[in-house]
Amino acid sequence: INGYLGEVIQEIITLGIIGFIALLVIPRQLQSPLNNIRQRPLSSLGIGVLTFIISFALWIVILLLFILTIFIFLALQLSDMIVIAVMGIGTINIGAASIFYFLAIYLSRIVVCLGVGRIIVRLAVGDDGSPRILYVSLLVGVVLLGLVAWLPYFGSFVTAFALAIGLGALTLTITRAEFREPPRASLQPASPVTILPNRSDSNRQIPPPPRIDENDRPAGPGMNNLPNGFNWWGPKDDED
Repeated sequence: INGYLGEVIQEIITLGIIGFIALLVIPRQLQSPLNNIRQRPLSSLGIGVLTFIISFALWIVILLLFILTIFIFLALQLSDMIVIAVMGIGTINIGAASIFYFLAIYLSRIVVCLGVGRIIVRLAVGDDGSPRILYVSLLVGVVLLGLVAWLPYFGSFVTAFALAIGLGALTLTITRAEFREPPRASLQPASPVTILPNRSDSNRQIPPPPRIDENDRPAGPGMNNLPNGFNWWGPKDDED
């Protein structure tokens, strides 16, 4: 019993600290996978198991390629390249593996704890959507998972289930955010064009052209040097 309680307390403290930090830093991202767990639980579970299998196979392939690269550099007597390969590729692989398994082991279970805790808190006291309810839900889920996870046999099954479904929900959320199509631009103009109503031809009135005064009409080219009284195309004088 002492060993069981010690493991439960350690589990609650670890998941609680990481969960509270995650809620402070990324509260929306931590709640987004809950929709996948609620709406597509079987898909989340299957994708989580598949992600674990692919991850193990991928790290084995990367390790084999890393060892093959070292042997090639040894055969070519490139000692400097061996140091670069060990430091560079090894650091990248270790860093990527650490991030992935941190997400798989801790954040996946924290997402499940948050989802289970929200259900219990909603049934018990209700959910007003405040941050306080989120923290209380996380605490309830962490305590419940910590008590169940270290039970003989049944606890291992619950832990594996929480890891798989939580990781699958996280994977679905990340892939949807990564491959989501950008919003298409609207084909309509920003400001709508006002179209006047059509009028029938019978009611349409065409305004007359403006009246031109004869005195305001400009003289044509070559009219400046004509003699006085010359009126070639106008009406004839009485004398003529």
